[in-house]
Amino acid sequence: VVAPPGAIHRVLIDSEAQPRGAAFDGSLTLPPGRRAFEFDYAALTFFAPDAVRFRYRLDGRDEAWSEPVARREAFYTDLRPGTYTFQVQAANNDGVWNEDSAQITFTLEPCFYQTTWFLVLCVLALMGAMYGGFYLRTKQLRRRAERLEQVVTERTRELAEEKTRVEEQKSVIEVQAGELRVLTERLEERVREQ
Repeated sequence: VVAPPGAIHRVLIDSEAQPRGAAFDGSLTLPPGRRAFEFDYAALTFFAPDAVRFRYRLDGRDEAWSEPVARREAFYTDLRPGTYTFQVQAANNDGVWNEDSAQITFTLEPCFYQTTWFLVLCVLALMGAMYGGFYLRTKQLRRRAERLEQVVTERTRELAEEKTRVEEQKSVIEVQAGELRVLTERLEERVREQ
């Protein structure tokens, strides 16, 4: 008993049928942003067509074949950019599988924000923003340090001037204290003389 061959007879992408020439030459290249994929398939047999079972897989997404089903379509949504091959196999009513699978390969191109260049530019922009923030904060801290240094210099100059004034006043006071001692001694002598 020979298993019937499977055939993909229609491909719908975002509910839009793909032209037969493009879809059936074996590969498609799709622009970015495509989200919903439907593959309609059948088995080429006239003997017990209702007993035919199918299994399918989307190479690039599915790791294994699907469970055998009678359904004649497969649906996929939200595929990432990349190259995929949809494959379908049919089995007759005795459960014998046709190992030659019908297949179609398609490439889903990435949106600009899914490209490596976009990621690199985002990383560079983030690094630039971090460097800019670091540079501005460092500049702000330098200005603050310069202002603080000016304040400290001004206060130090004021303290030095105040110290000089205090020392001058201390000298005057010492001279006056000396004169007062001399006057006190003279006054004590006069009091003793009397």
